[in-house]
Amino acid sequence: MFVYWGGDDSGKAHMKHYAIHNDKTQLLWSRSNRRITKIYSTVHYQGVYWRNETSRKIIYHNIDGFRKCEQETNSMYHHVQFKHDKSSLNTKTSRSNFYQAKRKRNYSQDDIKKYSQIEYINTNLYFDIIKFVNKLGEVFTRDILDYDEIFKDVDLVSMIPPEFVIKDNIELFQSSINIMPYKSNILDSIISKLDLYANGFLDPKDERDDLLDVYNSDKNIIWNYLDEYDRQQNNVIDFLKKYDIPYQMFDLDNDSYKDTFGWEIELPRDYTHRKDSWKDSHRYAMIKDIAKEYVQR
Repeated sequence: MFVYWGGDDSGKAHMKHYAIHNDKTQLLWSRSNRRITKIYSTVHYQGVYWRNETSRKIIYHNIDGFRKCEQETNSMYHHVQFKHDKSSLNTKTSRSNFYQAKRKRNYSQDDIKKYSQIEYINTNLYFDIIKFVNKLGEVFTRDILDYDEIFKDVDLVSMIPPEFVIKDNIELFQSSINIMPYKSNILDSIISKLDLYANGFLDPKDERDDLLDVYNSDKNIIWNYLDEYDRQQNNVIDFLKKYDIPYQMFDLDNDSYKDTFGWEIELPRDYTHRKDSWKDSHRYAMIKDIAKEYVQR
């Protein structure tokens, strides 16, 4: 089992697609500790930016105890490099709002209460409600979790479980291949993180002012924001050392995915990079200058 310990903006989306293209099973533990999603993938035909796939998703959740529901779908996936809306050159992108709208369901509270009952557990309606209704059910506690079921068949963990889960399964994590990603192209990394700040990617509810306004009024706010990524990475490394979990550093810019993970079908290194949004933009030219200043600092 591989465990990918990256935080925000650390290549997890690339890993997700890399695993799918190679028919690997993934485990995603939600930050709210209310959902655990296991994804079985079978790709029948594929090009670099498209695939015909069968996906079986299992969602573990806690409604009156440990439950699971699952759904199998057949689909064509066409990957398109992300670009900001043209209006986002001067304002925050509406990407977060787009995903919220895309996932919005018009279920009433009565619908949710009725169709989340156990008698509907094998229906698509139940699965849809569990998938999209936030804060439905209770957070997981160790006394209800079926670890044998949860970790069965898993090839990749890319959304990390809570600390108590790792403690309960310490031998599993110690014997896994634990990957700590980083970027040697520091300037590219900083531009990407400033892009997240400028466009409100990290938190749709974030009410921070415009990046350039903040930079012009108090640069330290921006520097502290960028420093936090290093602090988070150091905290993860300290955590791994605390529990004697061996890990290896992985350079997203230069190291070989195939040599590291052993999965034959590789994707372009920039598969999920947002660089296409940075071209021909005066705003992003300024962001690049801010990134250069931070790197020199």
